[in-house]
Amino acid sequence: MQIQKEVFDPKMLADFDLQNFEENHRMDYEEWQSMFKTGEVVVYSARTEQLELAALMVLKTTLIDCGMWYFYSIAVAEQYRGMSFGTRLFNKAIESEIATGIITSHCHIENVASIAFHKSLGFRAIEYVPDFYGDYEDAIMWSRPR
Repeated sequence: MQIQKEVFDPKMLADFDLQNFEENHRMDYEEWQSMFKTGEVVVYSARTEQLELAALMVLKTTLIDCGMWYFYSIAVAEQYRGMSFGTRLFNKAIESEIATGIITSHCHIENVASIAFHKSLGFRAIEYVPDFYGDYEDAIMWSRPR
């Protein structure tokens, strides 16, 4: 597996989401484009030995100097789930980008896989947020020191 920082077009990210996620777990082109306009975004990818895109991770911050990072998204293609792509991607990205500070994140209250993933990475649940996703879907907010 190759893990590297990459520059992606919002269209490519939206296409990856469309191919790998259900409607309520993916972002469209406009959402990706908006995110890139509102702050510092760092994207890491995990690719197979054949250079097939297996996973993406997005870190976002507008407060780099303050050490506040937001673990915005991690997406692992269905055929590569359960193979530690997400964990290795996360560890490489934070090792490369975050010297000190706090990393925050969120996930859907019923996303059992995401909850387990956050816990395995050392995040702790800090808040329950009703209607976080704007469609009456609740979220768990997570925090982890670097």
